[in-house]
Parts: sequence; structure tokens; C-alpha cells
Amino acid sequence: HLASGDTAAAEPLLWGALRLRDLLADKHRLAPNYRDELATSHDAIGQLYQQQNEFEEAASAFRDGLLIREELRNQFPDVPQYEVNFAASQINLGYLYKDFARYEEAADYFRTALEILSRVVQAQPDHVPYREHLAGVHHNLAVVLHLAKKYDEARAHCQQCIAQRQAMLQQAPESDAQRDALAGSFALLAEIEQDDGRLTEALDAYREVVALRKPLAVAGGPRRFALSLGESYGRVGTLEATLGDFAAARKSLEGAIDALAPLVTADSAEGPALQLLQMAHVAHSQMCDELHDPDAAVADWDAMLQLASQDETPLLRLRRAASLARGGRHPAAASAAQEIAGRDVANAQPRWRFEAACVLSLSAAAAEQDDALAPHEQKQIAQGYLDDAVALIKLLHAAGQFDDAIPLEQLRSHPDLVRLLAYPPMQTLLADLESVST
Repeated sequence: HLASGDTAAAEPLLWGALRLRDLLADKHRLAPNYRDELATSHDAIGQLYQQQNEFEEAASAFRDGLLIREELRNQFPDVPQYEVNFAASQINLGYLYKDFARYEEAADYFRTALEILSRVVQAQPDHVPYREHLAGVHHNLAVVLHLAKKYDEARAHCQQCIAQRQAMLQQAPESDAQRDALAGSFALLAEIEQDDGRLTEALDAYREVVALRKPLAVAGGPRRFALSLGESYGRVGTLEATLGDFAAARKSLEGAIDALAPLVTADSAEGPALQLLQMAHVAHSQMCDELHDPDAAVADWDAMLQLASQDETPLLRLRRAASLARGGRHPAAASAAQEIAGRDVANAQPRWRFEAACVLSLSAAAAEQDDALAPHEQKQIAQGYLDDAVALIKLLHAAGQFDDAIPLEQLRSHPDLVRLLAYPPMQTLLADLESVST
């Protein structure tokens, strides 16, 4: 019950187990296993309170377990498992303090666990479970130091964890669990590097994550591996785009789409897989626009429309229209904008009208470059698009949208509105909007 979050059902059972184990430990004082089981019950009560956001009660329960385990490790110094269990009590308190954003204190508990487990592993270097515990504490310590913005120290512990997990994977190359754990530590390293402003190093780490997760995401395998691979490809693509390598970003985002698309069907279009797939398609369409491949961008929007809800469809169609306009297909783009959010569409939402104005601005720029039109036709058609866009901005202004939903700065700086903002009637309207805002 506790693992599933059903604390109401778990609570009476956990307290019953604690009372029973307390009686047994008292009755069999010379049998250490009963005391160890009692400590486990105190831990379970601590986890119960932790899930209920009761910090003091959780800390008290975890400390009760810690005291019992400290007695056991002092009484039986030659039994390494009691040392490991004592470290586990420190780890429990570390997790608790982390969850309540008390990162310095959490780090102290993890450091204590690290000292204990380092001695245990030094004494038994071939015992893989102990080595896994040690690597895990390095990882957890890196997490809390990262949250505390102590990036250098977080990086050092994360790198130690990676080195230890790489060694274990080399000894068991077929272990999916070892491979997945190592991928998780590289993902943490990437987050640390990214938050520390070291984007190239973050990208290198995320690429390691992809390389580790690709063999796990096989057809028919656990869904979570494919989901993790898709997310990792997406992070690689996002960083490559940030660093200006749009071609590489496009390829990485295609990897994300390939990993995630089989997880999303028309019958199960929900949850994290759908969200990640949508993000990948949006980012991929942006890369295609940057690389002047509007047809591929339109294909992204078409794929998203197949899985979109009715409420999402208008905005996706408008963004598809923007890609059409960037590709020079201004008649189809402008027609879609007018159909979805034109001045005569009574129930159009403000965001739709703003996006439609962006599409019309792009369409005007495309019309002025349309070699199939005579110069006077280019000018006439472009002006018609711009007049329609100005009309939409006026509707938004009349509805008070630049005071509420749409910041005026977004109107001034949106890259799709460059042509509209150069249009004299729009410049006059913008001056009026700015004077009202002032």
C-alpha cells in the first residue's frame, strides 16, 4: 500500500507490524535479527510520514531506526551488513531532508553514508551489491549538491559514480540494470553541466546517455526504456539547436520521434510519451524551418494533428499555416488563418487571432517574394494580408488582450511579425497601443 501511495490503507498495517516487532525484539534480546527488523519497521513509519509531508514525525521515526542500527553495528563490528544497514538509515534521512529542500543537512547524511560504505567496499571490493550502494550514494549526494547549486562538488561526486558504474558494467556488459543506472548518472551529469553553463560538456554527457539507452530500447522491451531514449534524444537535439548546429539537432530530434512514435497511437494519445512526442515534433519543425525545409516542417504539424484533441487542433493548424507561409505557399497559409481566426470568426480565441496575425505577416513577406506574381500583384496581395493582420491586432486591443493575455513586448519582438511591424498602419496602431500602455 505504501509503495502505491495509499497511506490510509498502509498506516494501520505498518503500526501493527511495528508493535509486533517491538514485542519480538524485547522478548528475544539476544537475537539481532529481531532488532534489525524493528529498525525496518521504524523506517517504514518514517516513509509513511514522509509521504504525508510530516517532517518532524518522519525524522523521529528514521532516527529511531538509525539508533537501533547503530547499536547493531557497534555490537557486531565484523558483520558488514549491519554497517550497510546503518548507512541505509543515513540515506533515509538524506532523502527526507532533500524532499524538504534542506540540502546542506541532506548532504551531511549522504556524506556519512559515503564514509561507511567506502570502508565496507574497501574491505570487500568484489561484492557488487555493496559497490552499487556506494555508487548510488555518490549519485544522491551529487543530486543534493546540484540542487544547492554547488556545481563543482556535485560534478565530482557524479563523476565518481559514473566511474564506479562503468566498472560494474564492464564486468557485467549484459546487465540492463547496470546500463540503465549508468545512463541515469550521465543524465545527472548533463543537468549539472547545463545548469553550470557548460553546454558543450552537457551535450557530450547527453550523447553518452543516448548511446547507453539505445541498446535497451529494443522492440518488445520495457516501454520505459523507449520513453527514456526518446527524452534523451530530445535533450540532445535541444542543446545542439542552442549551440547552433541545426542539422545535428534535426537528426537527433528524428531519433526522438522514432523512439516515441511507437508508444503513441490514436487509441492511447495521452501521458508523457505523447507530451514528449509533441515537443519533439515542435522542435523538429523549428529545425526544418531554420534549414529552409518547410515541407518537412508541415509534415511535423500533420503528424501532430493526427493525435491532437479537438481543443488543440486550431492552434496546431495555425502553426502548420506558418510553416506553409515560410515555404512560400501564402494563399493556403492565409486562407487557413482566416478560416480559423479571421476577423469574421466570432468564437476565435485571442491566442488564435495573434497566431493568425503572425501567419498573415509571414504570408505578406512570401507574397512579396512570389515570382509567379507580377510586381503590382505582389504588392496588392501582400497589402491585403497586412490589412487583415492589422484588423486582428485591433480586435485584440479592443478586447483588452494586450493588457492581460498577450504582453505588448511579444507584439513588438515576435520574429514572425517583422513584416507587419514595418507596415505604416501597424506602426501607427503600435504607437497608440504603447501610449495607452504608458
